[in-house]
Amino acid sequence: MAKSVMAVTLAGVITAACVAVGSDSINSNGTDINAQNIQTVTAGADSYVADETSQMTGSDAKGAFTTEDLGISASDYTDDEQIAKAADTIANADAQNIVNTQFELIPVEKLAITADTSSENEVMGGRKEYIDNGGAKQSAAVKFAETPMYVYGVDVSKWQGDINWAAAKASGISFAMIKCAGRSTGDGSLYIDPYFVQNIQAAQSVGIQCGVYFFSQATNIVEAYEEACLTVQLCQQYNITYPVAFDWESASDYRVALVPQNQLTMNMIAATFCNTVASYGYTPMVYACKNDLYNTFEPASLSASYKIWMANYYNDYYYTSNIYMFERPLPATSFPYQMWQFGVTNAIPGFNGYVDMDLGFFYYMPTVAATSFQLTVTQKEISTTFGSPVNLLDGVIAVSSAGIDATPFVTYLISDVNGQLVTEDYAYANVGIYAVTYTLTDVDGTTASEQALLYVYPPTGA
Repeated sequence: MAKSVMAVTLAGVITAACVAVGSDSINSNGTDINAQNIQTVTAGADSYVADETSQMTGSDAKGAFTTEDLGISASDYTDDEQIAKAADTIANADAQNIVNTQFELIPVEKLAITADTSSENEVMGGRKEYIDNGGAKQSAAVKFAETPMYVYGVDVSKWQGDINWAAAKASGISFAMIKCAGRSTGDGSLYIDPYFVQNIQAAQSVGIQCGVYFFSQATNIVEAYEEACLTVQLCQQYNITYPVAFDWESASDYRVALVPQNQLTMNMIAATFCNTVASYGYTPMVYACKNDLYNTFEPASLSASYKIWMANYYNDYYYTSNIYMFERPLPATSFPYQMWQFGVTNAIPGFNGYVDMDLGFFYYMPTVAATSFQLTVTQKEISTTFGSPVNLLDGVIAVSSAGIDATPFVTYLISDVNGQLVTEDYAYANVGIYAVTYTLTDVDGTTASEQALLYVYPPTGA
């Protein structure tokens, strides 16, 4: 499908369905970025600057931040036993009662950060075992979170290069999950994605809601704690509305394959990351392919505590120009998930090539004045003749408290002159006067009702 057509189609589908409710080098001297020399990390490609004497000017300074900007404390984390005890405490914390607890973070200068040398083979969700032929019926376990709403999103990293986020938003992209950092699949070193700052600043500047993910290779709770500490400190400058995701991935040549863990241990590793970010007010999420969710993690208890972002590609959407369209079957699972990475497409404007596509089952509505919530019935009297149905939503205006057209979410009931509920078909087949009661429930549970009269007259000439 041509990109221009895709832009119209994707935006149109979202408008209709979502109403109610988003260098690989270190530096020129080959110096590692570590506690001694970390000064500035910038968001451009091939542009990690780790030399304390380096000065950035003009366009090179775009998106730069310093360790001071990250709010690094002077905490002493030289004691490995202290870190291990902290990780154990976090791993066993009650996930439901830790918001704003703010577990102590390992300062970024205490983490041995190197350059992002990840290969293109490590792009999230890019391996064949993720692919499914599709066709399964939607599981009853699939649940919506926050505002129940289907929205399209993308997940991006350095591999997408420079992105025209305005074009992506105009095509119907509502949210972006942006890679902030990761751990090497080889030596296990930590790195920061060189495009993180550029991507999150540019996406947010055009109104795309952003979440963040960390590409994890954690083999124990201490490593998960380190990953979460780096993630939180990278996120603190930004208004992160979508979840902060623990992106744990496996493959035969990844370091995690050398240290296999049982499902309970893997859940504890994920919990350490999730509980740490949750303690700073972020919504935690676990990303994994469907196979890992079933066989590496214990999905029932994991999904009971944290949102799940499942990768399960269908052939129709895997490196094609096709996009999942609303109301088609979703992957069936025995556990609830709130985001689905369904494919890789080259049909989204703003991207030079392919990008991962995601379907979110929730959206974060902006806070607006409650007075914008309204249900108006402009036709108080509706007339038709026997056997002639009419559109009872004509003239109905509904706006949610988020300022969005909510007409498709208006419901109505029909009652006869005795107050008995009748079906719409019955009303059109029986001459008489009926009351039509319209109801709208807002995202916060507030309801509004309006009434109109439906007159069904005898057929012409009768």
